[in-house]
Amino acid sequence: MRFVLLRYLLTLIIAPVLTYKLIPIMQRVAQQWGIVDCPDGKLKRHAKPTPYLGGLVIYLPFIVTLALVYPFGNNMLWLILGVNILLFAGLIDDACAFTPLQKLAGQSIAVICFLKSGLSLKDEFFSDFITIPITGLWMLGIINAFNLVDVADGVASVLAICSASSFLAFALWQQNYELGLLLFAFLCPLVVFFLRANRPQASMYLGDAGALWIGGFLSAMPMLFSWRGVVPYGFVTPILILAFPMGEVALLILQRVWLGIPFWKGSPHHLAIHLRRRGYSALGVVALIGSTSLALCIVALAYTTGFLPFLVLQLLFACFCLFWISIIF
Repeated sequence: MRFVLLRYLLTLIIAPVLTYKLIPIMQRVAQQWGIVDCPDGKLKRHAKPTPYLGGLVIYLPFIVTLALVYPFGNNMLWLILGVNILLFAGLIDDACAFTPLQKLAGQSIAVICFLKSGLSLKDEFFSDFITIPITGLWMLGIINAFNLVDVADGVASVLAICSASSFLAFALWQQNYELGLLLFAFLCPLVVFFLRANRPQASMYLGDAGALWIGGFLSAMPMLFSWRGVVPYGFVTPILILAFPMGEVALLILQRVWLGIPFWKGSPHHLAIHLRRRGYSALGVVALIGSTSLALCIVALAYTTGFLPFLVLQLLFACFCLFWISIIF
């Protein structure tokens, strides 16, 4: 147990320090190479060009920390390979924009890597025959969800922090300290980046590189747990933990189809933009979205640990859906 605590302590030291030091370096690199997000007066209304490469700022401390403190296995190597593909696909997209089809191709290759590592849904509700396609669609959905919610300062970061914290809490509750260490190594640089550079008014953005690899990493996390025998319909837990980005995707597609806009094209129908139009400040948007996501995560963990009946869970989720629809419509 002492050795486990030492690994966590080293992670708590190494990852935040590396992240803090990397932020100004990567900001300069992004500015020099022109990897910046320029305002356009439509979707992008920030005051000045803002550097990307935030995803790299989080990834490098994460991977260095794992290399130093984490006991790797073969399945973890496939996971890291998939994350690398998403990172580099996003970096290319940040530097010279991909078409939607090219971006989907990169995401699909990463998902194949995740699946080759044996990452798939583990729940008796589904048969083995349909587990793989459901898992692949889930992963693609979450990857794109985090890419879509990254339209306002700190929103994608705070959603990732809430989700990762929930998975970490569940790993520790199950005494799965190795998986907890993986999540802790992911969480530490993410929190430092959010507080130091990404909270409103952001001085650095995640970019597609950050949003894609963060979404890919979090999409794979539920597959590392066994939900069998925990509670009835245990697969509901990761759905609730990631309900906010998933809901953003669903409503964006519905609104764009309703308005006759191709669902893969950008439009100002994101929840964060709706909130700004209703008078919320940038910090207020992050606070509301973060607190709502955190509430969903707490409800999910309360259900999984047996403190919340399934009927109450359904009622609370219905209230969340009504709350969201009331904001948009």
